[in-house]
Amino acid sequence: MQYVRHICLPVLMPLFLLFGCAVSNEDAVLVNAPLNQIENLLEEDKEKVELSESKLPRTLAILPFENRTESAGAFEIVRRVIFNHISSKNYHMLHWQAVDDKLRLANVELATAYQMDAASLADILEVDAVLYGSITDFERLFAGVITQIKVGVELTLINRNGEILWQESDSATSRAGGASVTPVGLLLNAALAAMHLKEENLLRAADDVGRELASVMPHPKRLTTKAGPSITAVVHNGMNKILKYGDILEVGIQGQAGMRAQAVIEGVGSFDLQEVEPGEYIGKIPVSKKANATGVVVEGVLMDQNSNISRWLSPFGLLTIDNQPPQAPQQLNASSHNQLLKLTWASTDLDVAEYQVYLLDPNNNQRQLVRKTTAKQIELAGLSNFINYELEVVALDTAGNQSVPATISAKPLPDLRFNTVAPLPSSLPAKIEQPMSMTLANSPYYLRQPMLVAESAALLVEPGVEIIVSKNAHIQINGQFMVYGDVSRPVVVKAAQSAGFSQFANLQSTQTVELKHLRVSGADVALTIQAGKPHISQCEFTGNQFSALDISGTANVWVEQSKIQGSNTAGVIVSGHAQVTFKQTSFADNQPFHIQSSSIYPVEAKGNFWSPDASQMTVLGEVNY
Repeated sequence: MQYVRHICLPVLMPLFLLFGCAVSNEDAVLVNAPLNQIENLLEEDKEKVELSESKLPRTLAILPFENRTESAGAFEIVRRVIFNHISSKNYHMLHWQAVDDKLRLANVELATAYQMDAASLADILEVDAVLYGSITDFERLFAGVITQIKVGVELTLINRNGEILWQESDSATSRAGGASVTPVGLLLNAALAAMHLKEENLLRAADDVGRELASVMPHPKRLTTKAGPSITAVVHNGMNKILKYGDILEVGIQGQAGMRAQAVIEGVGSFDLQEVEPGEYIGKIPVSKKANATGVVVEGVLMDQNSNISRWLSPFGLLTIDNQPPQAPQQLNASSHNQLLKLTWASTDLDVAEYQVYLLDPNNNQRQLVRKTTAKQIELAGLSNFINYELEVVALDTAGNQSVPATISAKPLPDLRFNTVAPLPSSLPAKIEQPMSMTLANSPYYLRQPMLVAESAALLVEPGVEIIVSKNAHIQINGQFMVYGDVSRPVVVKAAQSAGFSQFANLQSTQTVELKHLRVSGADVALTIQAGKPHISQCEFTGNQFSALDISGTANVWVEQSKIQGSNTAGVIVSGHAQVTFKQTSFADNQPFHIQSSSIYPVEAKGNFWSPDASQMTVLGEVNY
């Protein structure tokens, strides 16, 4: 590797912060320069400016650089490296990342911050002076495996009164070929890649320019101390990440060989590094459970045998360690719908990256992840109605820390009135005049007398309900009638005595009537239907003495995916002005007819299953089969 002039490069990797070289400025980090850093030799053609102590600012911030070239280089690294050199000048420096954070908070565009006056910027950044930087020159030349980069920089120091205290410019050229494969070099390559910066040469050229400009910049007087070991690079792998317990932080220092090396992180600790090659120091540090840090600087430290110390800040960004879980979701609520639950919750925690929703199985203490979301609400579809679901919602922050779960129990319902209507007692009354329900909890139900469901009422039946009917009892439906059985939990109607019963229900309602997974056996006639548009789905009418369905009047009935079997007069009797449609329904062993119709309308019965087959011998009347 060859340079047009000597270039010293800050290159290190893991994460550690200042030790004794930071002061707090509200939520920012001020870097206080060490008092024993080596001064660089001045170039002969540069004049060192001397300012009185009264003129020198106490605190200083370096702005995002202006690009005066026509190139779109990754010039942020130039600013970071120059910051490192300027921070050795005994100023209290506001860290470059803290500068950016404060500018964003004040709604200042970083790319145009250099256009603002120094007084406004000093107020926003709470410093005495600001350092403006400009990229004045940028050239890149490729020649085989060799890459040459030239970078020029101009710096201008202006106090909050608008007075220019110092201005200087310089440029440097770096030539190199190939990527570094030393331990610290590999960390550097990773850090550059994380910044989407491919050319190590730009970093080295920026380092050279920063070293030269810092050498002629005026600064407060320092104590006379002996120079410490030289440091050329500090790198860490914590940039653009939020680390937590279980992660490994890598830090590397490149500098003078044979020294004691440490990485120091404010509020976290100091960690010894091992010299793996001459002048190459590496440390792999497990992140502790107790460690927490937000935007802290990673500092590399070298100490010689005489306790002379040098410190160097990594230019690759601040370190954040987060082991604090976010708050649990608040106000968790579940609303029930048909085969669906809607969950909503609230959270004021700004650190939440996503929410995870789990389904709990209390039988084996297992939890199943069913959804990840950044919203504060979800819909869980495809659930089974009337099944109680135990659900858990947890919040995760950007580091992956998980909150205490918020839990709720809810069940999907095809009819939300199940949440509000009163359940009927096991011994059914003679009449209901308001919506009421038959629940699995009160099952079995005993129908010992005729029962009227008035026009003002609705009868809602849960899955798994059993209804035991006495000889002369039945239900007359003038209002709504909703039976919600399912495959594994049908609603079962059977006789109280071996002699059977007359009928289960007489449907005379013009309101909603929907029967699903209803099983009726042992009746003379399972259902008589005289009006309305009932929808019968996946029901079974088997072993009924005379017929399963007796449909008359003006009824308009739809029957699908059902079974009609074992009737001894006819499976279905249709008369009057009734209109009936059967789809995918099984007719079996009905004597002497599956369907007997005298209605003025033809019965639609195509697409069904017949045993014995539908024919003039098994189907009587106008039936399309």
